[in-house]
Amino acid sequence: ISPNITKYARTQVPIIKFQDISTQLNVDICFDQHSGLRTAKYVNKSLIDYPCARPLILVLKYFLSQRGLNETYQGGFGSFLVTLLVIGYLQYRVRKYGKELTRDMDLGTHLMGLLQLYGKEINACAVTMVLRNHGSFQRKMKHFLDMRRLTLFSVENPDEITSDVGKNSWDIAK
Repeated sequence: ISPNITKYARTQVPIIKFQDISTQLNVDICFDQHSGLRTAKYVNKSLIDYPCARPLILVLKYFLSQRGLNETYQGGFGSFLVTLLVIGYLQYRVRKYGKELTRDMDLGTHLMGLLQLYGKEINACAVTMVLRNHGSFQRKMKHFLDMRRLTLFSVENPDEITSDVGKNSWDIAK
């Protein structure tokens, strides 16, 4: 572990950030989150259900990192939000085309489809993405509506359905 450890106490959840010396990967550790294990189980199950999700998540995380949009405390998209957006897209794809998704499917087509869905087809002002029950886009839930930031992605947390994972993505216009 790098000696450059930064603590962010002003965030909604206390976070410690550091960079692993051997891999140069940035690591965030949060505290006081009782939902962490449940959320990890949900993500792991989703990665099994949607094998093509993992490479899409990695490409999107890299894409956002290159543009400085990967930090939630700076208005960007955190890993959990990116993961939910990819899973939501894949659920949508299965609903629309009725096909199972395998790891061997064309990931480029999925990436372009995902960017098309969230960049052009979905009106972030009007919908909440729900991942329960094979996913859906619903009219934006009133308790997720922020009149100051109407363009935010609204994404229901599958573990805590009253929590909006997209609420900190205020720099989405970039």
